[in-house]
Amino acid sequence: MSKFRILMGIKALIVVMTLVLMGCGSDSHDGGKMASHSGGTMHGKNPASTSVPEGRMEAYRLMQQRCFSCHSERPTPERHQQMLAPPMSRVQEHYKPNFNDKASFVNAIVEWLDHPLESRSLMPGAIRKFNIMPAMGYKEVEVRAIAELLYEMDFGSNPKRAGKSMGKLTLNQGGKWKVKPEHWYLMEDLKIKLNRFNSSKVEDYNQLGKDLFSEIKRVLLDPSYKGELLDQLHVFFNGLEGEMHALMQEKDLGKAKQELSSFINKLDAFKDYFKY
Repeated sequence: MSKFRILMGIKALIVVMTLVLMGCGSDSHDGGKMASHSGGTMHGKNPASTSVPEGRMEAYRLMQQRCFSCHSERPTPERHQQMLAPPMSRVQEHYKPNFNDKASFVNAIVEWLDHPLESRSLMPGAIRKFNIMPAMGYKEVEVRAIAELLYEMDFGSNPKRAGKSMGKLTLNQGGKWKVKPEHWYLMEDLKIKLNRFNSSKVEDYNQLGKDLFSEIKRVLLDPSYKGELLDQLHVFFNGLEGEMHALMQEKDLGKAKQELSSFINKLDAFKDYFKY
């Protein structure tokens, strides 16, 4: 494991333990004061990029108090290495496509906060990077208000993940990175399955995106992958994430087919960087 990961792990553990002891956000309104609000837009940290729905300011204050101690509102690339948890906009981006309606989304967030389990997470990369969050013990009525707001909020466009903050996909000193045989064959089987996939229903492509995410999640959550190998797996699958989310949400059949074609082309590069 790299020195950087060890230091980040220690830092995250200390902060999380401190937040648990202190309640991770008191009932006071001192943390994260809000500037004036007009037309549903927050005029503070992210002026023109985050929109709070009308009538949801009380829920937004709860989000500030309960969540912003660890989660930022949106990604801040210049502070990427200081992050303690994924930004709220990323949480929305990962969870919303997996649920067909607001009620299902809210229930999933409530269940997660009540009893966080690695197997239920839809953000395996965040779990491996930040560790699993503790159960915070907040009142369900507060958690539901925050989850409903999270579903409704317009965070604007998230910056792309690819680039310096995610690192670069590289070989292992000129050779390929070694993964478990079952994971290498999983990628090969996925390519065969995807090349054979054909449907006239865009809903089938939406479900395919969810199924792909579940399969890839198995690889990223494998505890045997550590250090630079894990980093490289993250970089590779990060490059596929846009297509997976697009498949989950796309309403146009032609565009869904294009996203699938792009996913297959990118997935084919797995064999160029990994072996068993």
